[in-house]
Amino acid sequence: MIQITLQRLTAFTGHRQLASGPPAEVAPAVLKAFRGADGKPIVIFDDGNGKQIDLDLRGGEQDIVARLHDHIVRLAFGALAPVDPTEATR
Repeated sequence: MIQITLQRLTAFTGHRQLASGPPAEVAPAVLKAFRGADGKPIVIFDDGNGKQIDLDLRGGEQDIVARLHDHIVRLAFGALAPVDPTEATR
């Protein structure tokens, strides 16, 4: 049986917490803050290990969430999960 622990993130701008939770919930809050940036840096931490991470904020909210989903699947299943579904037949 494969057990998957979902990654949780916490994002801050300045000393204020923007969002905390699964990446698909945190990313839209980070994107909104980034678009309305007031000069304060936005930092995002992986709650599991405390390390600072970067999010790819290109495109719209759906693009960002889709990339996060792909990243989480690859982390959970390693080489078993192809980056592109068409690669599964290669």
